[in-house]
Amino acid sequence: MSGQRTAQISRRKDARNRAIISNISYGPVGRMLKQDIEWLLAEGTPEQRAAFAKKIRIWMLFGVAFLAVFLINGNWQHVFGPKPQPTLPVDIDAGIVQSVQLHETALSRSTTIVTTIGTYQVVGGVSAEPGVYAVLRRETTMSGNEISSVCINSKIKQACYRLL
Repeated sequence: MSGQRTAQISRRKDARNRAIISNISYGPVGRMLKQDIEWLLAEGTPEQRAAFAKKIRIWMLFGVAFLAVFLINGNWQHVFGPKPQPTLPVDIDAGIVQSVQLHETALSRSTTIVTTIGTYQVVGGVSAEPGVYAVLRRETTMSGNEISSVCINSKIKQACYRLL
């Protein structure tokens, strides 16, 4: 004997290798190697199929590792980084309310508030009467988004309405 050992491939292992090889035939690599894969499945030896399946598993491992590194690298700061702290609201004088006009459609409701300083369009219906003070409030949420709203301290209702 020459000292070489040939590994016996069990039928179960060969069936698993055949499944791996036939599944790869559906992807872009499989289309490029279609003739080789067909030959390997039809006429190749169990040892040849085992060697080819091992290469496929190694490439799949590299692909999964690359994908994991890509995802972790892209989202590292977003997931594990320091979270922005919410800031205290900053109130700016928005003037005295002169008029309030409701705009209602089938799908939404908004209101235009006209003050002595400017005009603001907000989400939803506003309960306010002319002559009350309005304040423009800006604040930052935990997610880092800045929210602007008009706050009205009216006899009817004290509330803040998000700007459109």
